[in-house]
Amino acid sequence: MDKNKNATDSQIPESKYLKGRLPLLWLTIAIFIVFSKSLSYDYIYFDDNRLIKENMFNLKKISYISHAFKEDVFNLNGHGMYYRPIFTITLILDAVAGNGKFGWFHFTNILLHVIASYLVFLLLLELGYRRKKSFIFSFIFALHPMITQAVVWVPGRNDTLFAVFLLPAVIYFIRYLKTNSVKYIFLHLLFLVLALLTKETAVIFIIVASFYSYFILQSSSKKYLLLYLVWIPIIVLWYIARKSAMCLNPEVSFPEIIRNIPGIFSYLGKIVFPFNLSVLPVMEDLYFSIAIGIIATLVLIYFTNKDKERRLNYLFLGAVWFVCFLVPSFLTKFTNDVVFSEHRAYIPLIGVLILLMEIKLPVKSDSSDKNFTSVLFIVLIILAVTTFAYSSTFKDKYTFWENAVKTSPSNAFNYTNIGSLYRQDEKYGLAENYLKEALKIHDNEYLVNTNLGYICMKTHREKEAQQYFLKEIKYNPACSDAYLFLGLLYMRSLKNPDSIAIECWNKAISVNPHNSDAYYELALYYTFKRNNEALEELKQKASKYFIDKQIFVTCEEKIRNFRKHGTLK
Repeated sequence: MDKNKNATDSQIPESKYLKGRLPLLWLTIAIFIVFSKSLSYDYIYFDDNRLIKENMFNLKKISYISHAFKEDVFNLNGHGMYYRPIFTITLILDAVAGNGKFGWFHFTNILLHVIASYLVFLLLLELGYRRKKSFIFSFIFALHPMITQAVVWVPGRNDTLFAVFLLPAVIYFIRYLKTNSVKYIFLHLLFLVLALLTKETAVIFIIVASFYSYFILQSSSKKYLLLYLVWIPIIVLWYIARKSAMCLNPEVSFPEIIRNIPGIFSYLGKIVFPFNLSVLPVMEDLYFSIAIGIIATLVLIYFTNKDKERRLNYLFLGAVWFVCFLVPSFLTKFTNDVVFSEHRAYIPLIGVLILLMEIKLPVKSDSSDKNFTSVLFIVLIILAVTTFAYSSTFKDKYTFWENAVKTSPSNAFNYTNIGSLYRQDEKYGLAENYLKEALKIHDNEYLVNTNLGYICMKTHREKEAQQYFLKEIKYNPACSDAYLFLGLLYMRSLKNPDSIAIECWNKAISVNPHNSDAYYELALYYTFKRNNEALEELKQKASKYFIDKQIFVTCEEKIRNFRKHGTLK
């Protein structure tokens, strides 16, 4: 059945506009038209400030590349879960090449998406689809609103980068099974290793590869066994490297997985109807998308049953790809709730495209049918316009977080972050309102009590501030800033604060050795007390964790100014 279908497809002439590398040219032009305005976008203070802005001192040093393999991406000293050295290396290269200009990071994001979209085109060709059909669906992938977050949010590049390595690994894997060529094994393994060092989800490849090998190509058991003998040692070595970087494994709870299953339909609903988008939604705000996803699934089943020439193995390949690459993202919670971020649909979207390519709709889909071509053109225009408009959500921090609160009001994390931004801008009244909204949802939400404590400290409510800081530490003992601010509170409000404040700042560094503010407070104190021995020890620790030496110079200048003029300003 498959051979007859491929034979019929091969008799259809291909467009001259899609010969050679022309598809890459069209994809590049379209992607840059839609996403080029992101080159002027600012930090949105969702990981990009921690990973780039506050870490720019280190990123501008090529020597920092070696450090990328030694800790998780957030440098959380044993409390992190994301071992992604390749991602960090790309940030270093951007910082060096662009001299720290944020637009350079956005340019790389767009470029990575161009490469990934072209690789989707090549993958579809490798799976046996016609060139024009493969190009149309890779174009849908390139312009789909669901991938916006992965392209215009700089840390979202981890998904585009993952695709840049995973897709060649899949392509060379298929070529090896078809040709038995040894060179394809080496190329496959090279890209698989790079994919593993980019994102943990790469281990899921084995499940998808097993399905393809057994149900589509029906490879020999010997060839299949050989691949397993190579895959297993690679994954073991990767796991050891990840473990040595002190990365924790996500806590997997079976009831939690069951509870999040409707999230699968929410992603499918947004892919089919991408007009109800939200940057950081939780389950409680996704019921409309879930309903659309369920309807889309039923429609898919209906048309599949109507098609007597359906290829069930390819339909299942698309479903397995979509589910297997999506579900692992449900297992990790960085807040009290699982957040169904849209950038996580980047790779799973390819599985949905395979499903759609296999469905025979009750309309003529031949390339000569002008009506069908016109409909596709209109669809692509709608997708492009929607994506172009939606990308503005990421232009600056307040636009982003206001959209997050508006489109997902059940997520305490969103209120906490916009409250934190207003707190940093010293708009304490507005900040406190948002933070207390977060408390109504989850009183143990990470950083919400720390931010409220800081506001109380700044507005001379010391006892209330202390209660908030201690509450944060009780719920989130790995919150470095809670110890930092508690130390500041003790230093200002106690008669003999020294030992308690020093203990707090040392704890802040113990929890997060990259907390430069804690180093600064300790350096300021040791410089004032002329405790040269402790100061030297602190400098050595700071050097070990790539802390900017300038903070020690600043402290010395402030103390000299204080002794001369009686002020630390």
